[in-house]
Amino acid sequence: MLWLVILLGCNSSTDCKDGFELNEDGYCYEESSSSEIEAETGSEPSSDSGELDSSEEPLLPGPGAASVEGEVSAGHGFPLWKWSFPEAVLEVRFRINAGEWVETTGQQGTHTADTELSVGGHNFEIQGRNEGTEWSEITSFETTVRYFESNTGYWSMAERAFTKSPLGHHMGIVCHNCYRTDSWDQATNLQETAQALQSAIDAGADLLELDIKVEEGVWYVEHDDIGGTHGAFLSDVLLLANLQDGDQPLFIEIKERNPTEGQIAQLIEQLVTSGYAVNGRPVVLRTFQTRLNNFDYAMMVLEDYPFHKPYFRFHVIFNADERDNIEDFQFLLTEAKNAGYHGVEFSRRTPNLFSLLHKAQSLGLATAMWTVPELMGEIYCAGFREKLDALITDYPIADCKTVAQEDTNILYLDVSQTPTTATSIEYLYNGNQVGSHSIDSIDTPTLGSSTDGVLSGSYLRFDSASQQSMLFHDGDNESDQGYFLMMVVQMDILGGTGWDVQALASKADSGGFALELENSWGNNLRYGVRVDDGYEYATLDTFHLSTDQLHYIIGTYDGNGRVRLWVDGSDSWVSTSGVLSSGVVQNNSPIRIGADPEGQSGARYFFDGKVQSMSLLKWRDHQN
Repeated sequence: MLWLVILLGCNSSTDCKDGFELNEDGYCYEESSSSEIEAETGSEPSSDSGELDSSEEPLLPGPGAASVEGEVSAGHGFPLWKWSFPEAVLEVRFRINAGEWVETTGQQGTHTADTELSVGGHNFEIQGRNEGTEWSEITSFETTVRYFESNTGYWSMAERAFTKSPLGHHMGIVCHNCYRTDSWDQATNLQETAQALQSAIDAGADLLELDIKVEEGVWYVEHDDIGGTHGAFLSDVLLLANLQDGDQPLFIEIKERNPTEGQIAQLIEQLVTSGYAVNGRPVVLRTFQTRLNNFDYAMMVLEDYPFHKPYFRFHVIFNADERDNIEDFQFLLTEAKNAGYHGVEFSRRTPNLFSLLHKAQSLGLATAMWTVPELMGEIYCAGFREKLDALITDYPIADCKTVAQEDTNILYLDVSQTPTTATSIEYLYNGNQVGSHSIDSIDTPTLGSSTDGVLSGSYLRFDSASQQSMLFHDGDNESDQGYFLMMVVQMDILGGTGWDVQALASKADSGGFALELENSWGNNLRYGVRVDDGYEYATLDTFHLSTDQLHYIIGTYDGNGRVRLWVDGSDSWVSTSGVLSSGVVQNNSPIRIGADPEGQSGARYFFDGKVQSMSLLKWRDHQN
């Protein structure tokens, strides 16, 4: 209660009127409530303490508003914002989406969302103040969390729709060496590089490969780190109009053997300031296992680029003979994962290739393969379309995309990720229809699994003594065409006595195809199809096969040409038949894995070994 003293001109000898009292100085006064004072003066009591404080000084104007940086579009739910004030501030407060203010010291200069933000726009606001000042004006920054629906899996951060298999897997088709260095004139090489890039873009390439190296502080687009300087400047290539206007992520191999941190910092700066490594268009940096110092520097440098760091990917490239022992090779994959790298790339000729692919995938690493040859490259575009995240090709890009996307599936089976407790396995047939096959009886294979080694992942073990096999549907080719078959297998028996033929997969019953081990006329691996009145085979001896390796085997016949057989991506260990010109004879027998069918339910030629995957496709003439 605040008291108003009304003084009356009377002395101590004077009696006060009713309602007044005499004070010690001899004056009469009257009491009034604060509400009466407010009515007369229009003032309000203090909001802080309820009492007037004549010593309280008004607050000074706040400091200048903050400058805020962030991602306009974020491909993740934990965006970061970075700010600075034109002068030092004592306190900072910020909020997201008009939530509660969070106060902190002026020394803090960044904030990462504490909880994952949902898809859509999010408003970040910030103010600062000093002692005795108002809060500064609010500065806001809008970040939109956006995921692209163009792709699933590894390429979900890319806006471009990558090549999609008929079973739904996205694989990037990479233009190999997508540049030119044929001239000794740098300007000519830049012009021809622009043309090469445009050709790849027009053909539908998903990723564009550039090889780069540095000489005397300048980054060149060159294949070899041997001192040449006639390749185009990387800085010029990055600013080419067709590259700027495109949506293909860059697939860059760093060839440099002895980089410095400053050189890698220059590389990152060129990529970022040229508009790459953003949500929707990531950059994949790649280097060989022996040149990982490029990555060491790049990962350090990217700490200064927090808004671009999420859109750089690191892939380690391995030679086919990187390690003699498969366990040692697989350990390199674990090291790559632990180092924070995102993917690994293998030669198609790598022994135990699928042992490495399965190990990498179990670690959550992306996988790529190099390089699809220009001749007969369609077999790799078809065989790996469900398995890889990227395929680097010299085979014509448009043709590779066509083969990878063609709806030709007859049977696709891959048990590498199947839990060992499963009593049945799923497969896809006649397009993308889902089937299930029981494996819990004595005449079906057993399911095994291993973390490391040749058989990394799960596999089906077939035992000929128990007459184990798997019976599928009657999957015919088109009448004027043939079959493509790819199997990933480990043989338990090569040679010896007591058997003549073992069928890995077959539909050979007066028609169809068969992939077999044949022991009656020598030890051979053969792939055959029934054309006209007899079977025609491509045959290889088993000299290069091993019971200690996991092999991938491809057999083809397209209805017009030769029966062909490849093992482990070799260009030299290939067999062909004579020239044929008719489609494979159709029959009514089912497809069997692990045996040869006899009619609807009979079987013979049982297999001893393990199977991880099989892909059977309708196969046409690809004219290459």
